[in-house]
Amino acid sequence: MLTTQMMVSGKRTVTTNLGATPLVANEILQYRLFASGANPIWAFGCAHRLLASVSNQPLPVYTWYLSPQSVPAPDGPVYTLDQPINVMDVYVVALSFAAVVQYRLLVVKQPGNVTIQDITYNSFDPHDAYREPLDVTLA
Repeated sequence: MLTTQMMVSGKRTVTTNLGATPLVANEILQYRLFASGANPIWAFGCAHRLLASVSNQPLPVYTWYLSPQSVPAPDGPVYTLDQPINVMDVYVVALSFAAVVQYRLLVVKQPGNVTIQDITYNSFDPHDAYREPLDVTLA
C-alpha cells in the first residue's frame, strides 16, 4: 500500500498527529473513521498487505482495531501486527473524495485513552485522495 500523500484542493486539519507509536502486548489501537457524504471509499493496510477496503457501504463511522495479538472487539474487526518486536511498520488509511466531502480520522491507544491521531480532511474535488501514514512498532 502506498504511503504517498496527495490532496490537490482539499484541506487537512491536524488536531493531534504523533506520527508513530509503539505497542506492547496488552495495548490496542482503536481506529475510527467518520465520513460525511454519500459513499465513502477508503482502505487500510500496511506496507505488506491490504487489510480493509470499503466502498458502497455507507456508515457514519467505521471502527477497527490494530493489536499485537488477536483480541475480541465489540464494534469492529481486529487486525494484528505482522512485524517482529522492534521492527517498525507503516499503516496507512487511504481516503477518496469521489463521493465524500469530509473525513475525520481518530486513532486512540487503549488502555489509557491516548490520542495518537485526530485529523480532519475536507475536499469538494472528487479527484482528491489522501493517504495518512502511522508508524507502529511492536515493543
